[in-house]
Amino acid sequence: MLAISKIRQRLSTTRNLKLKGLVVSLLCLSIFLTFIDVRATTSPLIGHAAYSQTPTTTRVCSPTNGGSVQVTTLTVTVPTGNEFYFSPIFFSGAFNVSSSTNPTYTVTFNITGANARSSVYGFLPPSGVPITQSYQEPVSTSGSYFFYQGHTGTWVWSVYMNTASGQSVCVTEFYTSIEWAYS
Repeated sequence: MLAISKIRQRLSTTRNLKLKGLVVSLLCLSIFLTFIDVRATTSPLIGHAAYSQTPTTTRVCSPTNGGSVQVTTLTVTVPTGNEFYFSPIFFSGAFNVSSSTNPTYTVTFNITGANARSSVYGFLPPSGVPITQSYQEPVSTSGSYFFYQGHTGTWVWSVYMNTASGQSVCVTEFYTSIEWAYS
């Protein structure tokens, strides 16, 4: 209490308003930091892992009726007692489309049988020669998936592709990968 009364006495005798404002601001900041638990935070992540499928020479083609075909899946088991953060899945392969006038296609990403989570549109030169392209699943807001302790079990990421009716899209030498961290 003695210190506060001395500060009050000094402030009342000081004529400089800027100095008074500075002293009062510093005093308020000191009090605020004294009562608030200020400490450095550390990341809650205690582990990191990555999973990748080796490139396959299998050729997968969509039907010519505009329907989609499942290209590949990644299966990850989330054990109990941890929280997991998954980055979006990465998919790469050598694509070609049968059309010489409209060589476009769609790559769609799903997770555990849900409706399509997100899609990416691809475009190729109309030559029909396979071109290697890579896609990362777009995640609209968070940039990652978060699985809390209740989301344990097996999760399956699937990659599908399709193109317009009357043509076919094919991919070969494709692979998928995903990374995650857990706490």
